[in-house]
Amino acid sequence: RCLPVRKRNGSSRRSAGCRRGYCLPVERQLPIRYVDPEKTSERTFMETELFTYIGNFIATSVLNGIDDASWNAHLDQLQANQYDQWLQWYQDFLDKKF
Repeated sequence: RCLPVRKRNGSSRRSAGCRRGYCLPVERQLPIRYVDPEKTSERTFMETELFTYIGNFIATSVLNGIDDASWNAHLDQLQANQYDQWLQWYQDFLDKKF
């Protein structure tokens, strides 16, 4: 279930986990807390190339299909685009390491 979020003016809105009529259960949402801007910039830097690559890969895969060679190349590109570091950033966030 999604919890309503109360604004300072007393009105409410759906929590951040609610998108386009679908609500992500509260227990599956990331906690809301302060993150140092330097750490946020680090994440954003990784996401820029990573998300662009993933979007292009999905589009190409839909149009051309996937074979073993293209899948292995995809896994290599994920490594090159810091996918593991991106996952680690979120794990560190959840583990409250920063």
